[in-house]
Amino acid sequence: MAGSLASSTQPTGVHDMTVTKETIALEGILRGEGRERTCVLKVLQHATYADECTRPTCLSYSRCVIEDADDFPDGEYELEFAERRILLSKTGGQYVPRLTEHPCPCPLSIAS
Repeated sequence: MAGSLASSTQPTGVHDMTVTKETIALEGILRGEGRERTCVLKVLQHATYADECTRPTCLSYSRCVIEDADDFPDGEYELEFAERRILLSKTGGQYVPRLTEHPCPCPLSIAS
């Protein structure tokens, strides 16, 4: 399920870089508190292309939202998707990034 697609070219010295942004759906695995489930995420994917390359040299994600609700208890969780792991806390039914030394690149919420 793809959403809007945006593209921009940014000069970076000798080479031009093209960055595309697209809202996509991904499958993730949520683990913690003795439970595990597959979940559906909606994320904004940033793809960076060098020069005339057809494959991105870098993929990153932001604006991550867990689309499907669950009955998991409040506690500590880990979300894994696209070879990435994010530590979460569920408080009052909402998933939020856990504070770590490195800021989380992908804040999460549950869609209403």
